[in-house]
Amino acid sequence: MSYRQVIAWLALASCQMACARTEGTSVSLDLGHPFAKQIMSQTVAFDGRDELTVGGQIVRARTPAILYVNRGGHWLLNYGDGSGQVYSLDFHAGPSSAGDSHVRRQLFRKAQAAGCNVKPDEISLLFEAWTDEDAFIVSSENWSRREECPVIGGKHRLRYQGGQLELE
Repeated sequence: MSYRQVIAWLALASCQMACARTEGTSVSLDLGHPFAKQIMSQTVAFDGRDELTVGGQIVRARTPAILYVNRGGHWLLNYGDGSGQVYSLDFHAGPSSAGDSHVRRQLFRKAQAAGCNVKPDEISLLFEAWTDEDAFIVSSENWSRREECPVIGGKHRLRYQGGQLELE
């Protein structure tokens, strides 16, 4: 098995574990696989290409991705690039939404302060679990593999406030 295959397999296994922990509250978005279903009292539909509808709100969604919905009706998309490399996410609370760029900058500044050699676009964020309506846990990793960075590798709690995601 090649290095890339091992990385892809580990990423898939990690996604499958996250889905298992959130069974009934998540669904995979895969190119060419449309669906319509109820998740946590939200009507969710995906056209199989790039249009996702959650509770009447229509957004453009990249694939592959996993949609997670919480009890309060808030939801997020955790995007992967298909090869198991960098994962990103978008959080939605009704008509408001926030991407992960602010969190990546916060982690990048912490990594720089710790002397780590990492770029913001090399930080992978993978959803783990909801903690409440506006907060959740993600695991992060530096996918460059240049060096270990304890600031990046690990779990972080994120909260949606003031129109953006913040590290807690």
